[in-house]
Amino acid sequence: MNRTAQRLVECLGRHQIKVVLAESCTCGRAVAALGTVSGVSQFLCGGLVVYRLESKSQWLGLDPAWLAQVSTESLACSQALAHAALVHTPEAQFSLAITGDLGPAASPDKQGRVFLAAAQRHGAHEEPKPCGSLEISLQTADRLSRQNEAAQSLLQFGLELLQ
Repeated sequence: MNRTAQRLVECLGRHQIKVVLAESCTCGRAVAALGTVSGVSQFLCGGLVVYRLESKSQWLGLDPAWLAQVSTESLACSQALAHAALVHTPEAQFSLAITGDLGPAASPDKQGRVFLAAAQRHGAHEEPKPCGSLEISLQTADRLSRQNEAAQSLLQFGLELLQ
């Protein structure tokens, strides 16, 4: 994960882009990996760990009724997280977001599915626009491995979008 974080920070530097992350199921692992890279403070605005519905609602302004309707573990939710993170972080031009269900209590059809999304804007007053989303099924089985795999996937996703 650290090599991917290094490459993403280098890419942010080449493009002179600042990023913010909104993480649910990964509990901040992706932003923590970025934080290990020397010089990241020029490009990393911060990260929001919005694990619970209430945090998504109170910190990012997402409607709790809407979240309950679409599910906090959905592509729609991750897209809303990416958008809201940029809205609430005016200095950033790019955002990455992740949500999903790592189990083990999840139903078999949801377990190990994560949803990635990104948004971008060119100016501080421009409305963020979606620039990518992806649903993936994790290959690992235990919770910690899934969190690490999901965080790695989010960083790789951001890198691929910016390259």
